[in-house]
Amino acid sequence: MDIFFLQIIIFVIIIIAALYIRHTINEKRTAAVVLAINGKIVVKIKNIKAEVFSNGAQDWKFNFRKCDVYVLSDAIFLATYKTVIKGVPVFLTYNKELYNAVIPQYALVNLKKINPDSYGKSVYLEYQHQEGNSHKFNVDMHLYGLTEAQREYFRF
Repeated sequence: MDIFFLQIIIFVIIIIAALYIRHTINEKRTAAVVLAINGKIVVKIKNIKAEVFSNGAQDWKFNFRKCDVYVLSDAIFLATYKTVIKGVPVFLTYNKELYNAVIPQYALVNLKKINPDSYGKSVYLEYQHQEGNSHKFNVDMHLYGLTEAQREYFRF
């Protein structure tokens, strides 16, 4: 009985350590992207609810519930998180080539469609991500809790 209890404690410690490491890495990645775009940010919107659906190759990186939104004149940066664990940062733009030198490849994705007048007063975003040559998938997202004035920033 004591060995079983010890194994459970070790397992829980390993899981907590892995989550902490992932959180720390993603927090540093997010800070690097924010530093790279700092002078270009038009508006910051904190703690926005997000509904994310993906099709194609499923990927845990784009499964998040909340995000901080940084709107630029021609791009959107999402600092994502699940409860308190930081998620992978997502940088959405129609002009990916312009940001290739500034934004790391893990964060840069192709924005396909944006609709600031979606149902339920949400902003609809559709983007495509590809890892290597094989993993390609589409992500549909709705951002909730934005005011009318904040939704206007998404018209570009």
